[in-house]
Amino acid sequence: MSGIEKVKSFLVENKKLVVAVASAFLALLFVGSILLAVFVGGEFGVKVESNEVKGLLQLEQSSYTTDYISGDKFSFDKEKSKVRLIAKDPLIEDIVKVDSLPASEYGFRIGDGEIFDNAEDIVLTADVKTVSVVSKYYPNLKTDIAVNVVSMDGVELTKELLLEAETAKLYNEGKLVEEEDKHTQPEADKPFNSASGTAQGADCSGGACLRNLGTRNIRVSFDVVCTEETEVKLVIKYCRRPDGKTFGEYFKVKVNGVTNTEIASLKTTASESGQYFTPEDLQTVTLKFKKGVNTVTFESGPNVGTQNPVNLDALLFTCDAAVIGVAA
Repeated sequence: MSGIEKVKSFLVENKKLVVAVASAFLALLFVGSILLAVFVGGEFGVKVESNEVKGLLQLEQSSYTTDYISGDKFSFDKEKSKVRLIAKDPLIEDIVKVDSLPASEYGFRIGDGEIFDNAEDIVLTADVKTVSVVSKYYPNLKTDIAVNVVSMDGVELTKELLLEAETAKLYNEGKLVEEEDKHTQPEADKPFNSASGTAQGADCSGGACLRNLGTRNIRVSFDVVCTEETEVKLVIKYCRRPDGKTFGEYFKVKVNGVTNTEIASLKTTASESGQYFTPEDLQTVTLKFKKGVNTVTFESGPNVGTQNPVNLDALLFTCDAAVIGVAA
């Protein structure tokens, strides 16, 4: 009898036993497949909870400085500040709420760098745009303070600074006019820079002035760096016009974004008819400059309710110490 015939004979003689064993084996396979699916599929796997703390850090009260010279230390007064923290810590059942964090529980840092206990441990450079107030226990919770850090590279400090209007930043209808374009715009025969191929304005400071502003929306901007808070005297040099209005009827002047009403009230000197290039000085005014960049702007046009302003010649700034210079 062959091997195959012996197997067939065994199966026939033991049919009931074979069926029972096969059924048990198939049942075992079925149960095994279910268990495998459950555990591999994750039904009974360990759930991984996120350890990330969510929440916010707020400055309810604050006392800090935003304007700096490169190399200055960051200034933030913890005694005059109130920092509020709200956090959802996965390891704590209740929401964490602290209305006023103790000074020892928060610090300061730049980017993802080291957290410093004291603000003055941070030395600012010109590339720094923000300094973060950070919770020490939950470092991902922070609030950013925008800072303006001025580089002094190439800035020469002086007591007296003369800035020519024809080389200042000029915006025509909101668009910056490049230096070369001031010699051809707005009209080739009457460009913004009076020194372009004409003798007009030759008696002005620097032998030129900013002219032909007309009814356009114009903004002229002067930037001055100051290394400390100080008082600065300003003389506005302009060219006479026949109408001789107050200066505020020609230009709206702002110092660091705030309208200067004193300058607006000053009376200009009228010229003879047809004369627009006779230089004149406006009465001296005193400004308070902050540490950092100080911006003086002159605006004219429909947007501010003026038109046909006087030709602008130059600005002369003077102070008691050599602390001002041209912004880079």
